[in-house]
Amino acid sequence: MTETRRLGIFGGTFDPPHVGHVFAAHYVLMTSRIERIFVIPCAEHPFGKEQAAFAHRYAMCRLAFQGLGEAVEVLDIEGRRPGPSYTIDTVRDLRSLHPEARLELIVGSDIPPEFPKWKDAEALRRLVDMRVLPRQGDCPLEGNDETPYPLPRISSSELRDMLAHGRDVSPHVPRAVLDYILAHSLYGLDPDPGWNPPAI
Repeated sequence: MTETRRLGIFGGTFDPPHVGHVFAAHYVLMTSRIERIFVIPCAEHPFGKEQAAFAHRYAMCRLAFQGLGEAVEVLDIEGRRPGPSYTIDTVRDLRSLHPEARLELIVGSDIPPEFPKWKDAEALRRLVDMRVLPRQGDCPLEGNDETPYPLPRISSSELRDMLAHGRDVSPHVPRAVLDYILAHSLYGLDPDPGWNPPAI
């Protein structure tokens, strides 16, 4: 009997994408039966959160995850849809494209408390399984006797603040992403005149 194909959905603002995001995708690929992960940057945040332009975040995601090869695909599906980016709409789109697959939503441990606020949360629970990845310092999940391997505690908001104040973020951001940030003067940085665009 052939096992149902499993596909991961990894959404977020990715503003900017950092090594914690890349580690999360790699960890899921290495420790689960998920064979492919769709990385999906949010276009318009449902809660009105300010973000860098979608085109920049999409390009940075492609640079950040390119080292994981064909097992990870960055999709612009939310950038092509008008209005706020709701996960339920994205999941329904992916379900129509992959009706035979089992879909797993990959989220950090900060997400479950917010989940009831999401649009059509109960319908979303019926369409996907949820794979929660804890970060360092987080408590074990309720009902879980074993603590899964924790991911680095890296925050995009903290990285934006560090960048705006001229602090070194190179240990936390893929080099190609940092090059892109410098080239496009994102997050308050001055452009690097010697920058050569990395291949995407």
